[in-house]
Amino acid sequence: MLPGPLHEIQTQIRLDQQTEQGQHSYAIRVGIEATLSQNVRAHGLRRSRYRGLARGHVQHVLTAMARKVARVADWISVLIINRPLEQRP
Repeated sequence: MLPGPLHEIQTQIRLDQQTEQGQHSYAIRVGIEATLSQNVRAHGLRRSRYRGLARGHVQHVLTAMARKVARVADWISVLIINRPLEQRP
């Protein structure tokens, strides 16, 4: 059980999540958190190998690009697998 004000906030958030708009915003949040988790686990995004904001930013941008390339490769492989055999390359 939470203290009074925190309990009221938590109750209000839970009620907001029951609305259609709340479910939509929660779905967006879940997608973002899944992407961040994947980048942390697969690409080591939690720690930067460089010092400084500029170099760390470059690492994050390159990591995001690598993840997008991997997603496109996965998408293309699914397209090829779902084709009929006579249409495959």
